[in-house]
Amino acid sequence: ATTGFALILHELATNAAKYGALSEPDGKVLVQGDMSDDTLTLIWTETGGPELTGPPQRSGFGSQLARLSATGQLGGTIDHDWRREGVEIRLTALRDRLTQ
Repeated sequence: ATTGFALILHELATNAAKYGALSEPDGKVLVQGDMSDDTLTLIWTETGGPELTGPPQRSGFGSQLARLSATGQLGGTIDHDWRREGVEIRLTALRDRLTQ
């Protein structure tokens, strides 16, 4: 499952560099995490990138693979909030899956 977690982080960073906040000189990514008794919650917030008008027209292969990894390998979720100033992504994962 750690491979799935790494794949998701790689996909988020790649998309930020290609299309999101990291594609602009002043763009930033804030990553915050919280561990409860049984769940890791990671929040990825992009700012300073191109203005968003909504979700992308289509989901690429990497994004689909990230969603499958989150739900299948990590027993969690991955949700996107397509705000004008940048995307905010909330990833949850079961704690015991992260150590497998």
